[in-house]
Amino acid sequence: MKLDRNINPDGKGKYALINLRKNIVEWGGGDGQFFVIKYKDIFAAPALKAYANAVFKAVLEKRRIADRYRKRNKTSEMAKTFDLAADELEEYGNEIMNEYRAALAIKTKHTPD
Repeated sequence: MKLDRNINPDGKGKYALINLRKNIVEWGGGDGQFFVIKYKDIFAAPALKAYANAVFKAVLEKRRIADRYRKRNKTSEMAKTFDLAADELEEYGNEIMNEYRAALAIKTKHTPD
């Protein structure tokens, strides 16, 4: 099996993303490159779980930084900034975990197509 890249004569690959916020089709490439994972893919759930774990690791790091600022100054604005960033990341990680559970719920799994 080979990963399908933007190697077609027109430079367009197998998939495109429709960005509904900007009402445009994104073909990928450069800084806009993307990777599509279908939930029926046998590797989707483990990939999503690993992604969520990476997010939660970043949450812990932001919490550690906030704690360090708090130890120096109990009313530290930087601590509040890092706490807020950690809260937002934690919410994002929880959303990814919901996607992981959705991928797990798919009964018929396939290798990527």
